[in-house]
Amino acid sequence: EFRQEFSSFVETMKAKENVRKIMSQLERLAPALYEALVSERDAYMAAGLNGLDELETIVAVMGVAHVD
Repeated sequence: EFRQEFSSFVETMKAKENVRKIMSQLERLAPALYEALVSERDAYMAAGLNGLDELETIVAVMGVAHVD
């Protein structure tokens, strides 16, 4: 029963709107942590992808928190 409840909780937390709410709260309550975990990582990923512009096709996989 615990596994089923936990699995349901995890799936709920992964919903895009819920991730947006969590990230918004993190940014408001812990801006330095948000900066390190989200903003800096987004910039690092973008810079790396921009460096691959000579390739015809690029596929990037990222977590839902970084999609927006």
